[in-house]
Amino acid sequence: MYPSTYPHKIVLLTTGFQLPSRRLLFGRARLYLDRIELTGWQVGERYHDVIPLGDIMRIDWNLEARREANVVFHRAEGPPTALILHQVGLWKHTLEERLRWGSPGRFRLAQTPPPPDMPLGDLITFASGMG
Repeated sequence: MYPSTYPHKIVLLTTGFQLPSRRLLFGRARLYLDRIELTGWQVGERYHDVIPLGDIMRIDWNLEARREANVVFHRAEGPPTALILHQVGLWKHTLEERLRWGSPGRFRLAQTPPPPDMPLGDLITFASGMG
């Protein structure tokens, strides 16, 4: 597993993914309470990217796409992240439940993140409520 500075390890959703611009092996996208982690292998090196949910400004969905990007995450800073997500409809539904539309045109977390020292039982209850 990749080292992470994030305290929460409960995975809400995980599926495979590809990058539209380059070859990636064993790509996995994991949705946590506060972030999306992308992992996989490129030629000769590991691929790892983290998209904090609080940094997402906009999400563009293309549910009909098969070989090109079906989701693009626009962050507050930096370039957008385009992905070919497997089970994109499930991701769309889950992220729309997890994120709420804020003004002006910005997604934001439905709840404040749980404290890092929250007991596991309470954390599972918090995660299953999802806002």
